[in-house]
Amino acid sequence: MGLISRFPGVRVLELQMHDLVRSIVQDFNIDDASRAPIFGLASTVTCHIFRQINDRNSPKSWPRCELIVPHIDALRQSIDLIERPHPDLVWAGVEEARYLLSRGRYADAEGLYRQELEQRGRTSQVGQVHSEAVLQGLADTLQKQGRFKEAERLYSEALGTDTILEKATIEQLRAAQGLVNIYDKQGKYADAVKLGERTLKILERKIGESHPDTIQTMHNLGLAYGHQAEYEKAERLFKHVLDVEEGAESFGPDHPDTLRTVNALANLYDRKHEYGNAAGYYMRAIEGRKKLFGASHTQTIRSLCGLANLYMREGKLQDSKALYTSALNDCEKNSPVDTPDTMRAVHGIASVLTSQGQYSESERLYRRAIAGRTALLGEEHVDTLRSMEGLAFAYTKVGRYSDAENLYRKVLSGKSKTFGTGHSETATTVRNIALMAASRSKTAMEQKGAMKAKDAVDGRDVVEGKAYTDATQKHARDTKS
Repeated sequence: MGLISRFPGVRVLELQMHDLVRSIVQDFNIDDASRAPIFGLASTVTCHIFRQINDRNSPKSWPRCELIVPHIDALRQSIDLIERPHPDLVWAGVEEARYLLSRGRYADAEGLYRQELEQRGRTSQVGQVHSEAVLQGLADTLQKQGRFKEAERLYSEALGTDTILEKATIEQLRAAQGLVNIYDKQGKYADAVKLGERTLKILERKIGESHPDTIQTMHNLGLAYGHQAEYEKAERLFKHVLDVEEGAESFGPDHPDTLRTVNALANLYDRKHEYGNAAGYYMRAIEGRKKLFGASHTQTIRSLCGLANLYMREGKLQDSKALYTSALNDCEKNSPVDTPDTMRAVHGIASVLTSQGQYSESERLYRRAIAGRTALLGEEHVDTLRSMEGLAFAYTKVGRYSDAENLYRKVLSGKSKTFGTGHSETATTVRNIALMAASRSKTAMEQKGAMKAKDAVDGRDVVEGKAYTDATQKHARDTKS
């Protein structure tokens, strides 16, 4: 017990963890009845030290986390030595998975969450709360990988179908927060705003407006506001979130969550056509994420694609194509299967090629983006619809009006369901259909004019030919006489 009294010197204990865990898990030759309390002591000490690392999502804390995680894993691997896992060790599994998720190690986090899901019910001390934490954590991991339908199901299970939100636990409110994000990613913006506003009010009252969970909900709600073209509400929320994150000791200007907010502001200013502001925020997000995660991490790639899209809007097509191509190469290097990030880069290159008049190659890439996004997100997801609309525009450029019209009608139907008929997204498609119809009509008129001109030329040739024949015949008669 003297070891426990040394908890304040946690950094010293970290240096002794290997010997402690090895001795208890491997070296003690004791019977099963005596093993459990000693195993529990090792679990308590190890997990307490892990919890002493205040912000495990911060890169500043990652080296310390890496000293402790192997010992938690060693204890977990020996879990069959006792009848029931120790509650501290059960919770450490959830916390370790959250740490792995913050580092972008999605496969490792998913595996650990699924292992914890299999273990739920083995210990009565953590029970329901543990289940909620595991479900919402696994859902977080799945949505990071673009597996939105699976994530939505798990968030809903964690929240509970009959839950009154005002009486929900913090873990259930985190699940609600996750649902806001999932609704937004699937284009269910009205649902995202409604749930986000309710959840935010409850969190502000229960834990305050500067708590990380409240800040996360503000961020998710800001995204939904932006997608609903409620730009002032979105900007106000993002600016507040950024102020809190930059000023908080547990966050700071280079924290992953802070950079996520920076990137969200860049996207928002891009939509508002404030390109100077957008470029500055994109640059900050890219540089910060490169330092934290590396150039090929999914978060870095998303910022890179955002800047590439901005360059395309500004007409810097070669710069845009270079950034999109770099992002695609990194995506394909990181994952053997298509991801939302891969499809974002593919769609971006297709858009640049269309702007450059390379319609055959852009068609091939748009088709790839449509197929990939349909498989990942569904046919009526806003990203899938945007790829369809891009291909329709390319078809219009080469005069394939019937093909373009068929795609535009699908896009209009999907956007009307998602956004409503008065939304700017829907209005954009209506305008594109009108432009396509005008181009089609102009082409038809030009073709008709060309036919008339051809008929006139053909008619003149007939007249001239008859005159030539008459003149020849007259000349022959005169010559004969």
